Amino acid sequence: MRCLLGAEQLHFVTDVDGVRDQDGQIHPVLTALQSRDWIDRGIATGGMQAKLEAALDALRKGIREVRIAPGARPGIMQDLLGTNPPGTRLILA
Repeated sequence: MRCLLGAEQLHFVTDVDGVRDQDGQIHPVLTALQSRDWIDRGIATGGMQAKLEAALDALRKGIREVRIAPGARPGIMQDLLGTNPPGTRLILA
């Protein structure tokens, strides 16, 4: 199934800076496979698990990339449209 709206990107503007690994470091890019692994290994739990599950669903439906970004950051919407957006970028491959 493809995205019916024709959207290429989905932004989750949320209360976190991005997706953190087991050492607490934010990862700038995660693949769908890495995301599934982090969920399965319990690295991503609770609200982050829910965000990643929703991101994976969007990627499967044709969204090219999903970004999880810090909503409290001043100017976040402009930053998301810029050349070096904050947060974590999730991609299918």
